[in-house]
Amino acid sequence: MERQALITGANSNIGIALCKQYLASGCRVLAHYHNDNSKFQTLRKEAGAALVPIQKDFSAKDAVEEMIASDQEQILKSDIFVHLAAIREDIVFSDIDGEALMRHFTVNLFPAILFMRSLGPRMAERGWGRIVMGGSVGVKFGGGGSSYCYSISKHALEFMPAIHKKWAASNVFINTVQIGITDTKIYSEKDRHSLPERIALIPAKRSATPTEMARTIHWLGSAQNSFMTGQVVTAAGGE
Repeated sequence: MERQALITGANSNIGIALCKQYLASGCRVLAHYHNDNSKFQTLRKEAGAALVPIQKDFSAKDAVEEMIASDQEQILKSDIFVHLAAIREDIVFSDIDGEALMRHFTVNLFPAILFMRSLGPRMAERGWGRIVMGGSVGVKFGGGGSSYCYSISKHALEFMPAIHKKWAASNVFINTVQIGITDTKIYSEKDRHSLPERIALIPAKRSATPTEMARTIHWLGSAQNSFMTGQVVTAAGGE
């Protein structure tokens, strides 16, 4: 039976690696993205009809509802939902304002809730579903020096709705992965000067690769995960 996965932020390094893993396991992938890039373009060409790209800016008002309404029949058939879409702005805590918080929650959290609200009941009706939220290990450290907005919005992804216990009886599982330091564009651009010091604090003494981080997410969002739900799992090299 071919399953369908909906992945937000599919054009990120981890997102692309995850798309490849779902495609390799025989899934059809609805791949949401905002800004295009060459690696994502290559993936689309290689995947052909098995990958359906959906471009949407989640920072826009009512973007998620518009995305669902535009192709409700296709989107609501998704058996797997993985939320990776995110923004991360460098703002020191003393400079945080309401607009900055709203920007982060609008992109990092609201789509997760709205898609889960729409997809969860339908997964339960069909008797199978997997939902995985892409959180952050930064929630353990108060967001570090300048990523409080990012981390607090990611922290909210660990808050599971009470109905997830009812969904579990229908083989619909939801979990959150606290994603650790990974060799991705966002870290190479924003933290290139402090990254070696940051990696030195990790017990494993290295960052993860996008592929190995995607493996953890893929496992939770697959039939191999046959009994885990309602959990927050840290994949951060021992942090």
